[in-house]
Amino acid sequence: MPRFGVINERRHQLHEVIRLSGMNLIVDDVDHPLIIKVASISAARMQVYFIDNDEYFRRKSTLTDENGEHHADNDERSMFFCRGVLETVKKLGWQPDVIHCNGWMTALMPLYIKKLYKNDPHF
Repeated sequence: MPRFGVINERRHQLHEVIRLSGMNLIVDDVDHPLIIKVASISAARMQVYFIDNDEYFRRKSTLTDENGEHHADNDERSMFFCRGVLETVKKLGWQPDVIHCNGWMTALMPLYIKKLYKNDPHF
């Protein structure tokens, strides 16, 4: 999920996964660093991975600003998030049977899989 700025890293014990981070994704001809963080939910024996980038997700709001206006770069944030998820899944070596897309933030995922990753044996 996106590591929005409203998520408290200390409280939820998020930490960077160095082996997954360190790649740059190009959005609108600009390189943006992809940072992968993880938190554990002990009771459920589950790990939650977060896609992070200071420019796109550090702000203290998710989709709209304090005036209720959508962020001007929401389209770029969606592109970065979808590509970040797909690249992270590849680095993890995990081949999901189903990729559930919920909401506009993941709306580009099926298009990316069908067009950008069509020749990638991982998908």
